[in-house]
Amino acid sequence: MRYPFKTNKYSNIKTKIGDNLFDSKKESERFITLKLLERAGRIENLKLQPKFKFEINGKPLKSKTKGSKQVTYTADFSYFDVDKGVDVVEDVKSAATKKLYAFKIKKALFETIYDMELTIT
Repeated sequence: MRYPFKTNKYSNIKTKIGDNLFDSKKESERFITLKLLERAGRIENLKLQPKFKFEINGKPLKSKTKGSKQVTYTADFSYFDVDKGVDVVEDVKSAATKKLYAFKIKKALFETIYDMELTIT
């Protein structure tokens, strides 16, 4: 079910499914697919908006511009892929946001610190 929320600068339409509000229709559609995979037993432990803290050598990476807040990355989904036997962290991005320099930096930091690939759909 879609609700007429204000669109953002990328013209995404916020979409609500049950109690969950998604930033785009594409993200909500991916959620539906993941829920079906979970029901089928192909994935387990589906989480929405999981947060990952960035730490280097056990010390929190802090932002100088945001009042010394710890830098974090919030993905769209995380789950365990039963078929492959691996944890998956996934982000739904449009072609425009995949190219953003800030996203590329956070993706590189995530993959380096957590030693796993960030899946982009």
